[in-house]
Amino acid sequence: MAAVNKVGTQLLVSPFMRNTARALAIAREESTAEVYRAALEPALNAMLKSNGTAQDLLVVLAQMGVDQERALEAMIEQKIRYSDLFTAEGPPKKYFPGKLEKRPARRARASEPDA
Repeated sequence: MAAVNKVGTQLLVSPFMRNTARALAIAREESTAEVYRAALEPALNAMLKSNGTAQDLLVVLAQMGVDQERALEAMIEQKIRYSDLFTAEGPPKKYFPGKLEKRPARRARASEPDA
């Protein structure tokens, strides 16, 4: 299984979905978070494949050379619309129109050799 990072996202679900996830977690001897992840990942991939605009968004962000995670977060927080990524003439802008938050520098672990 691929490495999964915690992102601190809350998921609002119906009581039926919560109970189903709990039952699956007990039966599979996994956490409910893992059950939700296993259920959501294929559903999100299927939704992405069926939504051309979302696919185009990821392509445009890649062409701009920005980190997708930071750019998507900025778009939500700064209310940047999909259309804001394009010029009036139609082609994508060369630069991301919002402000991207800088990530703190990664700290070396004690087990890593000094470079």
